[in-house]
Amino acid sequence: MELFSGWGMAEVAGLGIYCHARDPNRDNSIGKPLPDAAAKVVDPNTGQEPPPGEPGELLFGGPILKGYWNNPGETTRAIDSEGFLHTGDLATKDKEGYIRMVSRIKEIIKKGGYSVNPNEIESLLCEHPRVKEACIISTPNPVMGESICACVVTRDGKPLTLREVRDFMADKIASYKVPDELCNFPDFPRLAGGIKIRKFGLDSVQEMAIAAESREKSRRTK
Repeated sequence: MELFSGWGMAEVAGLGIYCHARDPNRDNSIGKPLPDAAAKVVDPNTGQEPPPGEPGELLFGGPILKGYWNNPGETTRAIDSEGFLHTGDLATKDKEGYIRMVSRIKEIIKKGGYSVNPNEIESLLCEHPRVKEACIISTPNPVMGESICACVVTRDGKPLTLREVRDFMADKIASYKVPDELCNFPDFPRLAGGIKIRKFGLDSVQEMAIAAESREKSRRTK
């Protein structure tokens, strides 16, 4: 059996980008577009392609959906005038055309002018001996725009403290990426089948964390 890396979504009829099993870049790249497709990375704000290796939104052209059923507004937002699908994925593209995934654009946290990738913090936090699962989300901050909130499920079921988290990360990551808040969860809300952590939406990790922080702030002011 041979394993390959790839990328796809329902809007591109399955697989759109592929990296052969024997390709030396397979371990850190999703590969290149299939022969009848094209992909590019652009700055979400300017629409311009950044220098090779710099992150931007992944746009995919080729076999894609004609539009969303009875939803012309969403269709216009997703498919541009050149026929490229705006995927919402944050990725990089190198000089040889290999694409590497970074995160989802809506997951990027904007803190005091910095763009923070939550995946990097989650991976590090999961190395803590007491952390079973970790989820990094943003919460509103009137000064910095957004705060970094670490949501954790511990192995022993006992709460972790923000000080423990910050001390653990202090010499392992840039100071502006260290979490500002902490929420302990007995478990995370999930999508159907329990496959993915439900970060956003109704009754999501983010909604529950914001509510918990609001209650804590109210308690402190009493």
